[in-house]
Amino acid sequence: MTDRRFDNRSQDTFKKDIKFGTAVEAHLFNRWVESCHHNGTVLNDWSHNGVDNNGEFIETGRKTSGADFRVTMNYLGIDYVDEPMEFKWVPTRGKFTLKSGDVKAYIKEKSNILFVYNDNWSYNLRKPKDSSGIDNHLERIDFAIKTRYIKWGILTYKNLCRLRDDYADKVRPIPYMGNKPGFVLDHSNYSVYFVEEPFYP
Repeated sequence: MTDRRFDNRSQDTFKKDIKFGTAVEAHLFNRWVESCHHNGTVLNDWSHNGVDNNGEFIETGRKTSGADFRVTMNYLGIDYVDEPMEFKWVPTRGKFTLKSGDVKAYIKEKSNILFVYNDNWSYNLRKPKDSSGIDNHLERIDFAIKTRYIKWGILTYKNLCRLRDDYADKVRPIPYMGNKPGFVLDHSNYSVYFVEEPFYP
């Protein structure tokens, strides 16, 4: 039986994609830690949560759900104390896609979601076909940070619940996610659910 996590990919391709994606997300999270202080955010502490975020393949049957991090910070005047935070990297401008199953898991955990996203229409930061080119890809990401192409926003647990309710009748199979049910948040509606923050170098 094929693992549903693969989203129509082979296990080998899935492993390579996870390794590559984890390296990118770790790089961006570290850059966010450096960046967030510029807008008055006070990040007191953070730690990994759930499974190790090292990009290694986790065998079918082991639990992989759960937010990526736990964070203690003050953001927009609100204290978040040891709260779960999922990290989502969106390499192209235009939309965020969330699987219904993931949203249920985040809400059950009372997790916030940190979106880091490319806000430039013409600068493509999708994973290249050659997954071995991670160093070159990270250089392109750092260039995008320096040129202010990248932004971030925190979708709080409260607003995630609101988003789920607002999009309850818009859940559809997502072809590029193995036809799993989910919904798409268009960039024109980002500010309805979170503050769009500049990503400082």
